Amino acid sequence: MDPRPDPKLLGTFALFRGLSPAILARIAGAFGIERHPAGAVVFREGEAGDKLFLIVQGTVRISQRLGTAGEEALAILHAGDYFGDMALIDAHPRSADAIVDEETVAYTIRRHEFLKLLRGDAELTINVLFRFIDTLVERLRVGNDKIRALNLMSMW
Repeated sequence: MDPRPDPKLLGTFALFRGLSPAILARIAGAFGIERHPAGAVVFREGEAGDKLFLIVQGTVRISQRLGTAGEEALAILHAGDYFGDMALIDAHPRSADAIVDEETVAYTIRRHEFLKLLRGDAELTINVLFRFIDTLVERLRVGNDKIRALNLMSMW
């Protein structure tokens, strides 16, 4: 695999879909590539976070530890998905664990590089922020459905 992210492949991720080839080529230079073997912990809940991961290949499980009860998988992510996006928006610690289920290759960008890109291009900023909003709304809907299901189960 090329040591630099492929701008065309970068454009297939929801965050960057619809951007012009020129913008994709420019932002690809701000990304790196990471490889993680199966079983690797990408990050743990509570750790400082400052990096977004775009999964090029592989599978990553996002989960929370439930004390002695084990863990709850919040999401299983595959090629084309992304995670770590909350770290680009705020400076809070990671809210969950990210564990590699299948060997994974990911494009990565640090918060300061991401913010530098957004400050320099209005088209990119508007597009990416709307994509973030789409992701957050979907996560809220899933969370609401889980809460509703838990409430229904507790009634019985």
